[in-house]
Amino acid sequence: MLNVCGIAFFQAEEQKRRIFQFDERRLVDAMVRLKRESRADGVVLLATCDRLEVWSEGAKGELWEPMCRALGIPVLAWKQYAYAHADADAVDYLFSLACGLYSPLFGEDTIISQIEGASRLSRQAGCATPVTQRLMQSAVSAAKKVHDSLNLEIPEETLPPAIERLVQTTSPKKMLVIGSSATARMVASYFKGKGWQVAMTLRDLRKTELVPPGVQAVGYDNRYELLPGYPVIVSATKGLGYALDGDAPLTPSQLVFDLANPHDISPELTHRCGLVCDDGLVYERRNRQKAVMECRSLIETRKAEFYAWKRREADHDRIGFLAERAAQDLLYRMHGPLDSLGLDDGQIASFRGQLADLAYKSFVHELYQQSPGQVVDLTRKLEDSPALYPGDPDVRVVPYLTVEKDGCNLAKLELGSHAGTHLDAPRHLFSDGMGLDQYPPQRFQGDAVVLRLGVPFEIPDGVSMVLFCTGWGPKWGTDSYLAGYPVLSDEHRKTLVEKGIRMVGFDCPSPDLVGELSNHIFLLRNDILILENVIDLAAFVGKRLHLTVSPLLFSQSDGAPARVFASF
Repeated sequence: MLNVCGIAFFQAEEQKRRIFQFDERRLVDAMVRLKRESRADGVVLLATCDRLEVWSEGAKGELWEPMCRALGIPVLAWKQYAYAHADADAVDYLFSLACGLYSPLFGEDTIISQIEGASRLSRQAGCATPVTQRLMQSAVSAAKKVHDSLNLEIPEETLPPAIERLVQTTSPKKMLVIGSSATARMVASYFKGKGWQVAMTLRDLRKTELVPPGVQAVGYDNRYELLPGYPVIVSATKGLGYALDGDAPLTPSQLVFDLANPHDISPELTHRCGLVCDDGLVYERRNRQKAVMECRSLIETRKAEFYAWKRREADHDRIGFLAERAAQDLLYRMHGPLDSLGLDDGQIASFRGQLADLAYKSFVHELYQQSPGQVVDLTRKLEDSPALYPGDPDVRVVPYLTVEKDGCNLAKLELGSHAGTHLDAPRHLFSDGMGLDQYPPQRFQGDAVVLRLGVPFEIPDGVSMVLFCTGWGPKWGTDSYLAGYPVLSDEHRKTLVEKGIRMVGFDCPSPDLVGELSNHIFLLRNDILILENVIDLAAFVGKRLHLTVSPLLFSQSDGAPARVFASF
């Protein structure tokens, strides 16, 4: 069972929030303690600038109070700010949180790096599981996609008129806008256009490009000195601290609009000025509603991919799953001995990170070594997903007949010839090239070796196929999968021809960077078939194996999805 419980401490007063400042070592110690006390399979502590959460998988009991005790937080004092989610609700919550939908600063993206950091610390502490790691990774991937595709900081055009209705009788028409957020800039520009004298604060006065035309730029640090000269003050900063503390020189005749969340204005000023908060203004929040709807569409797609991975993990790549669990157990048991070495925080974090990676690789190697004669499936399962390559059709697996209605189950498949794990034929790039349907079956079987791409390698004699490990296999299903992987050099591909290699395979999208085809052209022109998107090959580097590649058979096939088996 997957659970999260937390404290939304941004709702509390600023001075009380200072208790939520933790260094990495303290968080690691707390995770280990929580895992031990709850006998959980995995624990992740997420500490951000506005909330503290503990994520757990398989915990025996609720972890909110144990989290507070582990980090020295008074339980009763913060109970009113507590929340919890479980299973599907928890998954949906994390994806929305990563996209900034639950942040006080709606749509902010700093939460992305904070989730990545929490996942990394959990693994280094020996407190991660494949599910928690994948969940965090998937949520981050969704958030990056949202921020690449959408602008969540579009201010509401209906806000300035709502303020204007309350200040129509104000004289003189002077306004001080505190902050340089999109909302602050919109309000400043609107009232300047209405003939008001407007000044806007900047923390860095060199960034005058943020100031709308005709608006005066003033220093943020000088705001207290300027307050008495403005009958209307609008505060819309993006920070978590108060822009105006209790000692701000305000009078009952001044109107102050607090447009920030969390609030910019200290509650001590409530009775010393005319204070109006954003939630007290009547206006339509159409842009935010639209942004949330667009986010939800992207989130649902990424959630479906996570659940598809979770279902697949139950019966696929079991050795990798067991190796990760064993590596995490080793790190968890080594927590005390590592701390006793007397290393500083940077050294211990680096040591834990290296140990996590080395332990995983060692366990994978040993588990495969203990499985003589094993047949391993190197295929990515085809399932509903957006097209991997730009311009290709999406993959759709649609129920067409069902037992209940038609007496049998039958699925309708919609996909391109280069979907998932697939084989490229010369016909892919050359109109007169051979299709896969023209090759004899023996062309798809042979002895192979797995080599690491990106470092010097030597192809042994007696193999007709080469599989290249690029390190990109674990990135499958994320935005990072399509960029940055190593590719074949001119020397590499010439060596392949000289050695008589008839097929090459990769645990990445292509032997070329996306959008390029030079390696494709060279290999296919030399009748070397190209296998793409096999599973992570890290466990097999340096091994010889017998490879069987079974592409789908159809006429004039430029390429085809293939089932790929390796036997040792």
